[in-house]
Parts: sequence; structure tokens; C-alpha cells
Amino acid sequence: LVYNYYPKKDIAQTNNLKIAKYAYGEDYHFVVKDKLKEFLQRIQDEIGEVDGRVFVDSAPVMERVWAKKSGLGWIGKNSLLLNRSLGSFFFLAEIILDLELEYDG
Repeated sequence: LVYNYYPKKDIAQTNNLKIAKYAYGEDYHFVVKDKLKEFLQRIQDEIGEVDGRVFVDSAPVMERVWAKKSGLGWIGKNSLLLNRSLGSFFFLAEIILDLELEYDG
């Protein structure tokens, strides 16, 4: 899953700060993980008994490789996953389920 973090307002420009855009606001690990947990709960509510775990930089998961294979983008010379419309301004996160899914691409 990708989570766009490009800010609506560039606070570095208005306050003459040097801060990475991904560091604006709350810690993304908690923000994204909470959203994934809610999404997993919605999956369980809809489908029934499904075991799963959510990860945001918290497990040895090859997220860039998986994201590339799923068609979310390509890996650039800078080693980041790049997406045609989002650039590189997004976090990667995972929900790993014990649910067999059919490929729809």
C-alpha cells in the first residue's frame, strides 16, 4: 500500500526551516499503522475470520520489490520506488493476510 505524504503547504518555505517533507506532523509509523489496522478490521468485518498483520517499516519485508511487482512503480537510481503521478513522496506499508486473493490486473 502507498500513503502519500506530500504536504499541502510547504512549511519550510514559510518558516525558513530545513525539514524533510515526510517529517511534517505526527510520526508516520503510528499514523499509517493505525489506518492499516482500521482497514484490516474492515476486511475482517466484511469477509469474516481473516488473520493478518500490518507493517510500516517494522519488519524485514521487501516492500519496494513487492510494490514494483504489483505495478505501483519502478525502483529508481536513488533506490526509492518511483510512481509516475506521486513521484517518491509516499510511504510503503503492508497488510499481510492469510487470505488467498485472485489477481485482477
